[in-house]
Amino acid sequence: MWEYLTTTFSQFSESSGRSFTAVDGGCGNGWATRKIAKHPCCSSIVGVDAAALMVDRAIEIRDEWMGSEIGLSLGLKMTFQVGVYIYVCIYVYTYI
Repeated sequence: MWEYLTTTFSQFSESSGRSFTAVDGGCGNGWATRKIAKHPCCSSIVGVDAAALMVDRAIEIRDEWMGSEIGLSLGLKMTFQVGVYIYVCIYVYTYI
């Protein structure tokens, strides 16, 4: 699964020449959010979860990471919010 996502993110970034921003709906403690933030083409990511305790834990883990050099750069890419999320996928292709 992660290999597929990594390949998809890379292909998008290579074909468009841009980085990407992501939303992790149902982020829980932010495990997948942190993994996606490690992708070199990810400019930012927002983790959203309806459970305030899970968002609090995700923020704690992110803040612990920010104590290291690599964690600081990754931590600055990530934000977490309490909320309800709706999955929407939109693919936009531009042909020149």
